[in-house]
Amino acid sequence: DDTMPRLAGKSVYVYNLINESRVKQLAVAKPAHEDLFSGSVFSIISIGRMDPIKHFSSIPSIARKITDAGCSFKWLILGGPTKTDPEEPVTIEKGILEYEVSDRVFMLGSVENPYPYLIRSNLLVCLSETETFNYVLADARLLGVPIVTTNYDSTAEFVNHDVDGVIVQRESISNTIISLINDPVYYSRLRESVKSSSFIQEQTINKLNNSLFQ
Repeated sequence: DDTMPRLAGKSVYVYNLINESRVKQLAVAKPAHEDLFSGSVFSIISIGRMDPIKHFSSIPSIARKITDAGCSFKWLILGGPTKTDPEEPVTIEKGILEYEVSDRVFMLGSVENPYPYLIRSNLLVCLSETETFNYVLADARLLGVPIVTTNYDSTAEFVNHDVDGVIVQRESISNTIISLINDPVYYSRLRESVKSSSFIQEQTINKLNNSLFQ
């Protein structure tokens, strides 16, 4: 409405669609690093390209704070370098060594099928400065995985704060994860809510049907 006022009331927006059945089918596969999910250790995952705007380099320091709080966890990072910032993975590796979290933060690189890792994780964490349509958040919701994410323009379209996920400032990510690990009742409430919540795909299909066939 603000960008093209003359079209206000004459247009509708629709989200991107994802192949729901394909995502669920791919999630059934066995991950190559299945041993990382052994036992009852709380598993965190972050997925995306290694771009500074994604702030993967913040993970080691956050992991250090969670460790110092006495929490047991594993944090998997899936994604590869970009052509514009090929050194970002090196920065993250240095951080892992600097904060002494190599026993709990694991960089797995680019993974052809990330869905088996995502569905086995307890929590998806997104640290981005900005996103448009965040496929990773959409996939997490589809697979019933709670989300902790920073607050950028489109965050509220994917996460209902304190209902099926948590939206916080980057500085508060560590405390939020600590709370989820230490409070199983709180975590379970988010997990059950995201499993039962209406997925954004349904809203998109309804909008398309209403727009095309009304």
